[in-house]
Amino acid sequence: MNIHQWRSLRRNRRCTYCAHSHIVYGRDGSICFCRAKDKAVYEGLPRWFCQVYTVVEDS
Repeated sequence: MNIHQWRSLRRNRRCTYCAHSHIVYGRDGSICFCRAKDKAVYEGLPRWFCQVYTVVEDS
């Protein structure tokens, strides 16, 4: 199983692997921001029911 397949599995759907996530670094720490939903999210939380989740392609 390659990394792309592993990330696509329901149990491994996390914002960390999503193409829409963007981490913003500030003096109070880092915030994960979802560009598709236009809101802050917790990157480590599983997103089993997220309809915009898109796996980042391996480089």
